[in-house]
Amino acid sequence: MDDQTIAIDDALILRLSSTELSNAIASGNGSSGTNAERLLELEQSGDIDIDITQTNDDDAKRLDLGATVENGGLKVLHAGSVLYIVIDTERAEFKRGEQTVDAAPDDQFEVTVTGNETSVSADFEIEPRAASFDTTDDQGTIAVKAETNQTVSGETTVAPGTYLTIRAQSDKRSSFVITRTTSVESDGTFDLDFDFTNVTKGTSFDLTIPNQGFEDNASTAGIVQRPSTASVSVNNQNIGANETQTIVVRSVNLSEGGFITVHDRSFFDTENETKPAQSLRGAKYIRPGLQNNTSIELDIPYKRSGTVVVVPYHDTNGNHELDITTGDEPYVGADGGPIANSANASVGDGIGQGTTTELDPQNETVPSVPSPVNGTDDYALPNGSDGTGTHALDGATGSNEDGERGDESNIGNKKTTLKADGTTETDGPGFGLAAGVVAIGVITLLSAHRTREN
Repeated sequence: MDDQTIAIDDALILRLSSTELSNAIASGNGSSGTNAERLLELEQSGDIDIDITQTNDDDAKRLDLGATVENGGLKVLHAGSVLYIVIDTERAEFKRGEQTVDAAPDDQFEVTVTGNETSVSADFEIEPRAASFDTTDDQGTIAVKAETNQTVSGETTVAPGTYLTIRAQSDKRSSFVITRTTSVESDGTFDLDFDFTNVTKGTSFDLTIPNQGFEDNASTAGIVQRPSTASVSVNNQNIGANETQTIVVRSVNLSEGGFITVHDRSFFDTENETKPAQSLRGAKYIRPGLQNNTSIELDIPYKRSGTVVVVPYHDTNGNHELDITTGDEPYVGADGGPIANSANASVGDGIGQGTTTELDPQNETVPSVPSPVNGTDDYALPNGSDGTGTHALDGATGSNEDGERGDESNIGNKKTTLKADGTTETDGPGFGLAAGVVAIGVITLLSAHRTREN
């Protein structure tokens, strides 16, 4: 079995697979108490034993199940043959001899559940609540541009699925407060985008994660740098149908360098967010500054006359390899839309110039491609989704403490996929872990963020 870690004040969830135990909790066996009290009665009667004991101290802490139930630190949910025992590590009471103690960071525990002479177990460790941001320099600062889609990322020890409210705030002359919410991924990382378009370049600010119990709210210094700029111009192209096709970009000027990409007309399709990658026909890396008459060989040639759409992209990770799908973003204009320039590509004669276009993400209508003599027109691209999805504990729907059907809110709105397996297939009479059709074959440790009051 694998060791698991749980941040202090998060909830430990024991996931037990036992039809008989789940049915006993559901029926109440004549008891009018809560699910947790029914579980305690089964434990006190000897039908089941739940032992959580510290393993890294000779003077070990041991969970006081009765005191924890009385203190509101334990809840029980059932869903079919699966039982979830939720232990709030902040409210849980432990005993060290006669002394009542709390769980603390670096404590290591073994959980053992026994019934009908069959046991399953798993280990876990308590770790500090911590979070940190990914910084961009040796001074531990986060540098962002005065533009949209500025990604802030980091990592944390709290349970995956935990919602984090991240605040960017400046008390300087150009003061501002921007608050966004994201959730922790299964690997403990998080990221989200901020819009600093209206923030004056050179403004310093602080990033914090309030109301999560992190030291100093994980405060990290940031600085808003001037926005990146780009311009691009392309003429109508006359390309051969049976030879290597090359598009010549008349001029391009990228403040930070990056890629010049060539797309077909479907780049403007607002119904499919994967169109930028699907419409790509060729690309070339260029240095910062003005470049004239840049030739780009097409990887996917035109079979008939069509539209050439030239779009400059950032080299976000600096590896000189274009990756539209996972990280490299287009240069954007003042309205937040990607900067682009379109022209005609034909196998016959074609004379004219294209026009630089900032694709307007607020306009949901895509007009037809203008001819070179019609001047500049705006195109629409879909707004990026910055919402967060609900991360519910798989299978956590069941009865709440009052015997009513509940949902993930009964155990906090977070989940993780941490697992530690101990499989048994022993059969035996009467109520027990290994009795009946579905016996306890797996004990899985999950963790959930306990709902906090702001």
